[in-house]
Amino acid sequence: IEYLTLAGQQAAQRSANEEAVIQLRRALELLTQLPASPQRDARELSLQLAIGAPLMRSKGWADPEVGRSRARALELAAAVRLEEEQVDSSTVAPWRVRLASA
Repeated sequence: IEYLTLAGQQAAQRSANEEAVIQLRRALELLTQLPASPQRDARELSLQLAIGAPLMRSKGWADPEVGRSRARALELAAAVRLEEEQVDSSTVAPWRVRLASA
């Protein structure tokens, strides 16, 4: 999971958005095999935040997957007690998703 996360982050830094999404999705898939715990939730939140920007850049603001990723990040943020503003600073703002999908 750690190496896939690093590969995804490096791809995103190089604007290889589709590659970043692929690597980060793989990490998310592997993470689901771990037992539920606050630590797992924190790792998933980190991955959801990491995938937000490359997903938005490769799929567009209005893509349903962008909205689902953000919604899951907010759900996890509530579980680990992050504020919505902290999530929005790392991923897409909710009004942009609604505006683009209108």
